[in-house]
Parts: sequence; structure tokens; C-alpha cells
Amino acid sequence: MAGAALPGAAELRRWLRERLPAYLVPTAFVPLDALPVTANGKLDRAALPAPTGPAETDRPYVEPRTEAEATLAKLWAETLRLDRVGVHDDFFDLGGHSLAIVRLAARACDLGLPVGVADILEHPTVAALAAAVGTREPVPAGTAVRRDGGVVVTLRDGDAGQRPLWCVHPSGGSVAWYLPLAQALPAGRPVLGLQARGIDGGVDADTMTGLAEDYLRELRARQPHGPYALLGWSMGGNIAQEMAIRLTEAGERVDVLLLLEPAVPDEAGMFAVTEALDLLDRAVAMRAAIRELTPGTPARLSQERELVATLRAAGVNEAEAELGADWPVAMWTALLRAAAAAYRPAPYRGPAHLLVSAEATTAGPGRPSVVAGESWPTYERRCRELFPGALTVHHLPGTHRSMVTDPGVAAVAALAAELLERTA
Repeated sequence: MAGAALPGAAELRRWLRERLPAYLVPTAFVPLDALPVTANGKLDRAALPAPTGPAETDRPYVEPRTEAEATLAKLWAETLRLDRVGVHDDFFDLGGHSLAIVRLAARACDLGLPVGVADILEHPTVAALAAAVGTREPVPAGTAVRRDGGVVVTLRDGDAGQRPLWCVHPSGGSVAWYLPLAQALPAGRPVLGLQARGIDGGVDADTMTGLAEDYLRELRARQPHGPYALLGWSMGGNIAQEMAIRLTEAGERVDVLLLLEPAVPDEAGMFAVTEALDLLDRAVAMRAAIRELTPGTPARLSQERELVATLRAAGVNEAEAELGADWPVAMWTALLRAAAAAYRPAPYRGPAHLLVSAEATTAGPGRPSVVAGESWPTYERRCRELFPGALTVHHLPGTHRSMVTDPGVAAVAALAAELLERTA
């Protein structure tokens, strides 16, 4: 935009809101004279400056007027690490992202406030949210997400007559990844997430089978009997497989099992896990060193950029890589160690659907994928060994990550909706 006045953050945000879901609109904008590039002429992501200062908002500050607004404004400020939040400030304008939504809903439930993830998406200001939940009965403190380890998160409410789609968290522990999927499914379908206990201060099992058994107790408390519909992306697919095995052994029916590029516990898969663990161990040490440096100094900014690059290389969602909190890295590390701890899955003999991206199906030497390594045929063969009953493979464009983000998630939602209707 050389020679023209740059649009302000509010104007950019309004333009993007017309084209993207709210949770995909950037919370900060950094003007640059030019993008940094590597010696090969490619974008140098590690050299991109981090946003500084609070997120901009074009709304005047209005203080809370009721007890409910005051409580919610305080929770928002704590979650987003702000000094204050006005009742008309937009959650996403202030820096809210999908992970922060889950954390805010958890904190609200701790206080007995009947606030769910979908409520925050639909009512993104304190005033609107307070009005929406003000007529509801208070819930017992911690009903939806508890600090003592409850794992069920309502990603979207639905009709009482429709069975829920259960989404199992990937290796980061958070079910925030599934918010785009929940929003893309047809209206009326309940979507429930199974989230790691450590997200809210609990203690997780240290094996894959232990995680599956733990989550099944929570699932059956909400839905005692089948038929069940399970979905898992990445490591979540492995946990969903273990859950399906145990449900069928108990005489229950799992008629929808959607696996979005699950990890395969072979030599290549375990190498990827151990490589990520090494990077995360390095990130923990880097975080400790960064906190000893003065904020805003060139030395600290340089170290922060290196930390972000390290976390990205390990596959961490940027929204989870918050410098001020240790638990996202600790969560990834703990769950990856569970995946690597002598995990040898038993075959699941019921029907299953494997969804794979072009990144996996075109994998080869020089073009490895997150799950398929350098050989799609090997990955497919191992998956068919793990699901010998009736495995249907669905090919999707894009990458491992684009399967759960807009616009790629629309294809996953369409398939899930079709299967849920077909088996109703």
C-alpha cells in the first residue's frame, strides 16, 4: 500500500469480519515496510516481530453496571491478561482466541456461571453474554469444566433428540481445535469435546489406554449407552480408537468413528514424537531464560522469536504458545510422553472412516507429512492393519492442519453430518 494511508486496526478488523469467522480474525496488526525473507527468498517467519502492547479496540470504555457484568468483565480481564474490560468490548478484538474461549468458559463454570463455549462465540461482549445467561439457573460450580479434572467441554449445544458428536483432543490437550468443526455442522447437532485434565490443573493418565479409560468414564456419565459417534484428529484419533475398542467390548455400539490422520505407532511415528519432545524440552529451558531478561529489550525479543520458532517446529498451536504460562508446553510434553510410552494399539474391528489430506497421500522423500512420514502406502497399510473390520478412506485436499481449520474443515463437517444422519 505504498503511497496510501494505512487502514487502522478497527477498519482492517471490520473488513476481515465480513469474510472470516470471528475466531479467525487477527487480534493484532503489525505494519511492516517489507516482509523479512531468508537467503532463499522465502518468508522468514522467525524474523517476524511479535505484536506489542494491548489489542486495539475502537469502542469507548463502559464500566460494568450489574454484578453479572462485573464478574464476567473480571474473568475476561484475567483470561486475556488485561487491566480492565468494558462491557461493550469485543472478546476477539481484545486478543481472544479459540484456546482462550475454552479457558474462559472453564473459569466461569468454576464460579457456577452457566456459560458455555458456544455462548462466548455467539455473544462476544460482556453485556451481551451477561444478558444471554442472566435468565438461566446457576450451575453447580465446575459442572462443565472443573479444576479438579473434569474433561467434558460443550463446544456447541444442540437439540435434545440428537445424539452428540464426541471430539477427542489432539496432543496439545485442548479441544479448541474443534471449534470450527462445531460451527460448521448443521444446526441442532450437539458437539462435545473431551479435553485433557491438565488444561485446568488436573492430572492426566500417563498412558494412551489410561487416557481412553479416563475419558470413557466422563463420556458414559453424559451418554450412558450408544450408539456413539467419536471423532479424533491426530493423537485424538488414537485415543478415540482405544475408546471404541473398550465400548464394543462392553457391548455398546460405535457406529461413527472418524479418524483424522491419526498417528501410527511405528518407527517413523515414534521418531516424530521423540523429535517433538526434544524441541519442547528446549522450549521449557528457553522460557526460563527469557523470564530473566528485561521485557522489550532486543535480547529478549530475539529470544522470544526463537522460542516461537521452536514451538512451531514442535507443532504447537501458536494460540497455545503463551509466554506467560508454562502449562501449554507441559501439556504437550506430558501427552506426547504418554503416546511414546510403549503404546501398541490393538486392532479395532468395527467400521471406521479414515480422513487423509493431500499432504499425507503425496508424502515421499523430500516431502514428508506429519503422520505419513515419507511413505503414504506404508501409512495406509498400517492403518488397514489397525482397522481390519471396515475401513473407508476419504481423501481431502490441503494439509494435516487444514483439516480442522476453515475452509478445509467444511468437508469434514459435511462427511460427519452425512454419517450421523445415515446412522441415526
